[in-house]
Amino acid sequence: MTKQSLSNPRGLSEIVSYVLLVVIAVGISVAVYTFISVYIPKDKPVCPSDVFIGTSTVSCNSTGSGAILTVGMINKGLFTVDAAYIRVAQQGREVTILINEPSQSGSARGFYLYEPGNIKQGLSPGKEVIYEYNVPTSIISGPGRYTLEIQPAIGRGTNLALCGAGVSRQTITCTS
Repeated sequence: MTKQSLSNPRGLSEIVSYVLLVVIAVGISVAVYTFISVYIPKDKPVCPSDVFIGTSTVSCNSTGSGAILTVGMINKGLFTVDAAYIRVAQQGREVTILINEPSQSGSARGFYLYEPGNIKQGLSPGKEVIYEYNVPTSIISGPGRYTLEIQPAIGRGTNLALCGAGVSRQTITCTS
């Protein structure tokens, strides 16, 4: 019986076809795993729960072409804060508008935080920094009350983790 099985070319071709299917499936799975592992980031920054950035001083002076907003930020948390998203909206509105977009020329200085006299990025716990922003009239249209929102971020460069629990909101008054 075994002599007939080995001499039957149809039985042998079925075995070869199953072996080829298994080899092709393993090869495709290895290729997919390699492709995916290259595109998934290895180190994703995570925001700890004890990150908070507050304001020490805030002044807003309305000009003919918008406003000059001076914001003193102080790190009241337990970790170094690397960047801050600063948003403003007219009081009563839910949606706030980012005023320190890092991609705009010249505004990256007010997005990534640096301690005075320190070239290393980051604002250590208990430290304070003051930045001045030119805000267009599309955001601050004139004297009045506005909502200022500061959201800290942890990480380096473009790999930033937003800290939703550490968002600080306050009402500010713009004067002329």
